[in-house]
Amino acid sequence: MSPLILQTMEQVMNQKDVKVSFYLKKSEADASGNCPVMARLIVGKHSETAFSVKLRVPQSLWSSGRACGKSVAAREINSKLDEIRATALGIYAEMSAVREDVTAEEVKHQLLGMASGQETLLSYYRYFMRNFEKRVGVNRTEKTLYAYRNSYNHVAVFLQMQYKVTDLPFTALDRSFIEKYVLYLRTECNLSQSTIVNHSVRLKTVVGEAIADGIITANPFVNKLVEIQL
Repeated sequence: MSPLILQTMEQVMNQKDVKVSFYLKKSEADASGNCPVMARLIVGKHSETAFSVKLRVPQSLWSSGRACGKSVAAREINSKLDEIRATALGIYAEMSAVREDVTAEEVKHQLLGMASGQETLLSYYRYFMRNFEKRVGVNRTEKTLYAYRNSYNHVAVFLQMQYKVTDLPFTALDRSFIEKYVLYLRTECNLSQSTIVNHSVRLKTVVGEAIADGIITANPFVNKLVEIQL
C-alpha cells in the first residue's frame, strides 16, 4: 500500500459516512458455481456505486462479505478485499481533504485508475521534468528546468502543509486547490506577485500536458490565471 494511503487511514477510519462492502453477483455464476465478487461503495446518504473486483468465489465459500475458511485461497481473497477497502477509504480521504461533495463514482474511478497505473500530480510532474531534461540543450534550457524543479518543490511542500499528503490524485484538483496554492505562495512563502504567477504558469503547463495525455479532463486553471495577474 502506498505511503499516501497509509498516511490517511487513521483519519478515514473515523469517518462514518463512507462504507465499503462486498457481495457475490449470483446471477453471473459459472458452471462450477463461482460468482464474481462485487464491491459496493457508499458515500453519505445519497451516493452509491458498485464495481467488480476481478475475483470469483464459490457461493459455498462465501459468508458475510468474506471468503470462508482458512485455505490459502481464502486468505488471499480476503487480503485483496481488505486492500481494496483500505485503498478506497484512502482515496476518499485525499479527495475530501481538498474539496467537499466527493461522490462514490469519483472514488471508484480513481480506484480503478490507480489499479491500471493512473498518474497522480507529483508523479506526473516528475515524469514531465524527466522528459523536459532530455530536451535541455536542444530546445529547452537548464535555467528553465531549474525553475520547474523549484516549482515542484513548492507544490510538494504545499501538499504536506495543507493536506498532510505526499501526493494527490489529479481528480482532486479544482479551483479551490489553485486558490489555496496561490494563497500559500503569497502568505507562507512571501513571494512577489510576478513570482506567484510564474509558479502558477508552470503548474498550469504540467496540468496542460496531463490533459493532452488524457489523464485529466477538467482544467482547474480556467480563468484563474487572469485573476492572479490582477
